[in-house]
Amino acid sequence: MASIKTQGTQLYFIDNAAVKTLTCPTGITGLGSTRDQIDVTCLNAQSDKSFVGGLGTPGTLNVPFVFDPTALDQRLLFTMRDAATETDWLIGFSDGTTAPTVVSGQLTMATTRTSASCNGYIADVTIDIATNEVVRGTMTIQLTGSTAWTWKV
Repeated sequence: MASIKTQGTQLYFIDNAAVKTLTCPTGITGLGSTRDQIDVTCLNAQSDKSFVGGLGTPGTLNVPFVFDPTALDQRLLFTMRDAATETDWLIGFSDGTTAPTVVSGQLTMATTRTSASCNGYIADVTIDIATNEVVRGTMTIQLTGSTAWTWKV
């Protein structure tokens, strides 16, 4: 069975047509979406309802990170949150090291690395401070469309 280690995974985003890499994310959760249900149950149904798949409902990505006030990309998160800036996000998995490029205004990954790309805006950035710990943050990205996958060839 082939597997991909998490070490080496990177989160990229676009700012002013430039590719940015988030400094020190420690996880990414919530990649995916659910499909709405459309009820097509006939009035004469006797036992169970019937459904067909409807539109997808994108979820949220939660990205915890080690807060670094000197990291310009992390400072940018707060500006993007305040402006509700919608942008491309791309997760580059550890089975390659190629960075994405911007093609026609969108993040694009070569087939030398597995990746998942999506569009969304930063809904929240929180900072957590605790005893005997580093300062940590969590960014929540509200996805606004489907996730596209690039598979390593």
